[in-house]
Amino acid sequence: MALTNRQRVFVEEYLTCWNASEASRRAGYKGKSNVVSARLLANVSIQELVRQRLSEKAMSSDEVLTRLAEHARGDMGDFIDIESMSFRLNLQKAKELGLTRLIKKVKDRVVMTSNKDGEETETHVLEIELYDAKSALDTLAKYHGLIIDRSDVTSGGEKLSIPDERYDRAVSTFADVIRESLSGAVQQPQSPVDAPEQPAMDSPTEQGG
Repeated sequence: MALTNRQRVFVEEYLTCWNASEASRRAGYKGKSNVVSARLLANVSIQELVRQRLSEKAMSSDEVLTRLAEHARGDMGDFIDIESMSFRLNLQKAKELGLTRLIKKVKDRVVMTSNKDGEETETHVLEIELYDAKSALDTLAKYHGLIIDRSDVTSGGEKLSIPDERYDRAVSTFADVIRESLSGAVQQPQSPVDAPEQPAMDSPTEQGG
């Protein structure tokens, strides 16, 4: 069944706020929003459109890896103009290069300066922060098997500090095993060649001969 324009608006609003009641109000539906939204979500055609739009919005695995690679290769030089011994932030340059998606945060900082006459001047300094390149590299390295997470099963995943009771106890137990092994090796010769020579025993004299 074909959806009405209002139902399509509801779907788009729902995918924006993830609140069915709010989405129904934004789409212009009247009445109790919880009742209306429940009826809309029960509509099979609306459910199908929601799944379709989610599929369109979702990133493929290749796209995720590509975006991580872009973060890992992020270079602040693509966002600034270097002139002589100074530099100037140039977001237009980054936009033309299609790299503004690498920006994590933009901050407008106000700097107050005074001249020799005591007059203050307000200067706005724009600052940007890129996504962490090292974090992206670590994620990619784990994906490619270059970094393997290893868990310490003897300590429940906790880092062992030195000295540590568990560490001392493990070393002591290991040392006891070594001592017992060496002691057994001394007491029990491994071959007849190594066995100490036994004194000869005189045979008892036969009687009645």
